[in-house]
Amino acid sequence: MKNLGKMKTIVFFLAAFLVEAATVDAQVGIGTATPVTSAQLDVSSTTKGLLPPRMTQAQRNAISNPAAGLMIWCKDCGVLGEIQVCNGGAWMNMAGSYPALPIPASVVIGEQEWTTRNLDVTTYRNGDTIPMVTDTATWNNLKTGAWCYYNNDPAMGELYGKLYNWYAVTDTRGLAPQGWNIPEGFQGSDWQDLISYLGSATDAAAKTRATTLWNIAAKDIANVSGFTGLPGGQRNTDGSFSGIGNTATWWSAATFGYHGHMGVGFDGIYASTLGVDFIRFGLSYSVVNVGNNGLPFTTLYPVKNYGFSVRCVRAKSVKIGNAEWMQTNLNVSEYKNGYPIPEVENPAVWDTLTTGAWCYYQGSSLNGAIYGKLYNWYAVHDPRGLAPDGWHVASDDEWTTLTNNLGGATVPFPAGGYEIKIAGGKLKEAGTAHWTSPNTDATNSSGFGALPGGKIEPDGTFKSIKNVGTWWTSSEVNATNAWYREAHFENGSIYKWDWTKTAGFSVRCVRD
Repeated sequence: MKNLGKMKTIVFFLAAFLVEAATVDAQVGIGTATPVTSAQLDVSSTTKGLLPPRMTQAQRNAISNPAAGLMIWCKDCGVLGEIQVCNGGAWMNMAGSYPALPIPASVVIGEQEWTTRNLDVTTYRNGDTIPMVTDTATWNNLKTGAWCYYNNDPAMGELYGKLYNWYAVTDTRGLAPQGWNIPEGFQGSDWQDLISYLGSATDAAAKTRATTLWNIAAKDIANVSGFTGLPGGQRNTDGSFSGIGNTATWWSAATFGYHGHMGVGFDGIYASTLGVDFIRFGLSYSVVNVGNNGLPFTTLYPVKNYGFSVRCVRAKSVKIGNAEWMQTNLNVSEYKNGYPIPEVENPAVWDTLTTGAWCYYQGSSLNGAIYGKLYNWYAVHDPRGLAPDGWHVASDDEWTTLTNNLGGATVPFPAGGYEIKIAGGKLKEAGTAHWTSPNTDATNSSGFGALPGGKIEPDGTFKSIKNVGTWWTSSEVNATNAWYREAHFENGSIYKWDWTKTAGFSVRCVRD
């Protein structure tokens, strides 16, 4: 009884202390008798730290109306987890950037690097939440990004990742982690390059299937590529789910013509050892299929509201000399820290800009899918960073080193600028699929794959797509002008000029 009395006394005085502290707004010191005057709570220790709540990204996203300043440790964000703070609208890491997505496990297959698990994120690259949608009617009517689990069962997500609609895949905020792309699906594309490297569509299916979870005989599974394709099935446009254990279907980011958009995937053998793989191209959908009768066919699908898995491929690059260059024109719509770059289509507005902006040629995303975006130089120079992590916009010196490595005489012009002979032909994509005929001297022997994305004149008008390729450097000439490079369809040279920073050009990046 004596101990009980002492306990009651302690509890009473502790309660009284807390009430008094709350009433007088007293400072609290833990490990110190003299808390810093500007701190409400001062924790002092040389042997222990302060431990915030630890949770997964999914648990973080389930916090209702997080207050600005709320802090957590996100266990599956960044590389090995990271501290994050809510700014009142989005979660930020301690570097002031939107939280990094976990670095995905990957495997090199030929000249490509692929993720080895289906994508399993709930936020875009800039930190905005991708909504989970389970209701069939809501899913079918969506025109914006969403995800779900197969059969709306989180246990399926643990095995197969999430299923996304096409709107999530192509959202400009970015579904893939920094430095990665959603693969494209045309002939000569990321998916086709994978299949070609593995020998054929028949070989590719066996060599990319995971060794577990498929409803087929072990002899039909090899996974020698390390791709580890899982049969996660799909969500259909009527809201039903199908194919678990039998099919794996992955989105493509490719667009084409007025027919819409195309997805890519591998369909598994349906309890058959006689299957023949082939590529099935529809107006809106293409898959690499393992059939059981060997007969190719074409089917049209209204696919934007299907739910498919997603794999990512590392941004393409090529080594030229000692530098590693991206093989595609830049196509990002946000800076490295996640802040959006404004899209500006109005010529009158474009002409007056002194801050970063981008635009598709003639405002067409179909042009953007092939040629990338056109940026003014203010976007190139913005301290928030235009290039993805691990890359930077090529400088004038780096472009000069590139063209020197490719040979050819440099001829100065009396009024300024230079013509570099031969190098342009070695940089240009060969053929006339994208360049205007005759695309003189184009061999692409460097692997650079220069494309004629045209340009935006300083007054905001568009000019020369398919005839001219233009690329900003990160190097300025003076307060109004910066250096850029230009290649033409009618010769094999490349030109070094300077122009006003309000012009709109393509951008190529170099590995840091």
